Amino acid sequence: MPMILSLLALLAAPPEPAPPRTYLLSIVEVPLKNDQALSGFAIETWGVRFEAVCHFPSGWTLRAGSRATPDGVLEGNGSHGATWLSPGSTAVLDDLVLVTLDGPLDAGSPDVRPPTFAGSFAIELPDDEEPTPVRLTLANIRLTPATACPAR
Repeated sequence: MPMILSLLALLAAPPEPAPPRTYLLSIVEVPLKNDQALSGFAIETWGVRFEAVCHFPSGWTLRAGSRATPDGVLEGNGSHGATWLSPGSTAVLDDLVLVTLDGPLDAGSPDVRPPTFAGSFAIELPDDEEPTPVRLTLANIRLTPATACPAR
């Protein structure tokens, strides 16, 4: 009987949360038309730890990090027009950083918690002085399970 009670207690216990998972993060599906360029991006994160920046696109600066709270940031900017990314060159944003998620991907819930990833692209349009901000969502993030940055 004590053995049955022990088994029942184990079955009734709530499951342990899944351990954090580590991924290579890529920025994908950048909404560019043929005459446009990507000059930057800004992503606010929630429950994401940045383990490493895997590479820097040529002529770009990156900023990645988390605070002592669950929020963090990943930002990138091309230094000038020659380094901005055209529709055919956005693959340089593949496997950009190594991250660990503290929980499952989350689209967020108003007044409760922010999404895991949300932000904006800075899109350069012909003849415009300033970049146009375009929304960046979970659909623009690809996560590939990994334990380290790929060799380059």
